Amino acid sequence: MSSEKNIHPVASSAAPITSVHSVGSHLETQDHEVNLDAVLSNPLSIGEVGTTLTDAQKNFVLRRLHFDALTSFDQLPPECTFIFEKIEQMPTQEAIEILKDAIAEHENDVNVQDHDLELWRELVDYNSHGFHHAEDEKKSESSIDEKGNPVKVTAISYGDEAHSNDPSTGKPEIVDWDLQVRLEAVLIAYWSPYPEVRAVTRPFDDPTLPVETFRVYLIGIIWTGIGAVINQFFSERQPAITLNMSVVQVFLYPS
Repeated sequence: MSSEKNIHPVASSAAPITSVHSVGSHLETQDHEVNLDAVLSNPLSIGEVGTTLTDAQKNFVLRRLHFDALTSFDQLPPECTFIFEKIEQMPTQEAIEILKDAIAEHENDVNVQDHDLELWRELVDYNSHGFHHAEDEKKSESSIDEKGNPVKVTAISYGDEAHSNDPSTGKPEIVDWDLQVRLEAVLIAYWSPYPEVRAVTRPFDDPTLPVETFRVYLIGIIWTGIGAVINQFFSERQPAITLNMSVVQVFLYPS
C-alpha cells in the first residue's frame, strides 16, 4: 500500500460502529467488549472507520498495526475496526497519561522494545508547539506563520509513509503527534505493549462467547483422569514418564 489510490475516500455519512461498546474509559471492562458476530457479519471498509482521520493517517495506522499488506480495504479485519474506533474516542490528555504510566511501568522491562520505549518518551516530551527542543523551533523556518505565531508541525502526508516507526527503520520519528500519541496509547491500553502478544491475540473481548460449557467440563474431566492415571502408573519407573499440561493442551487443541 504505497499510493493514495489504495485507500478509499472517507465517507462523510458513514454509520457509527454500533458493535463496539464504548463507555468513555479504557479502565472499564465494557470498553474492551465487542459483539464479534456483528463485526464479522457486517465488516466495514476503510472509508467507514476513522471518519475524522485523513486517508494518509489511516494509512499510517495500518502500517503501525502491520495490516498495510491487505489485499482489499473493503472488508477490514475486526482488529483494525476496533483500533480505529478507539483512536477516535481517545482524548489526547488521557493518551498522554497512559503513555506516562507505561513508561514508568516498563522502564526496566526487557520484553519491551527499546524503540517503542523511546517513541513513548518522545511523544510525552513533545512540547506544545510540536518541537522536541526550543532550539529546533528557532531553527525551523516554517515554525512561524504570517502573524508570528508558532505552527504546530503535526500533519502527516503521503510523503511520510516511509516513517512507519517500525524498529527496523531506526530512530522513531514524530510525524503526526496527535495521531501517534493516541495510537500508541490505544495499543497499550486496549491491546498490549508487547508486539509478540499483539501478533497472536485480538485487542477486544467478545462477552457473547460462552466460557463454561458442558464440552469444557467433559473434556477437562476426561483428560484430567487420563493424565492422573498415566502419571501415577509410571511414577515408579526411573526415569519416570509423565504427561504434562503442555502435551495435554496439544491433544485438546483439535477437539
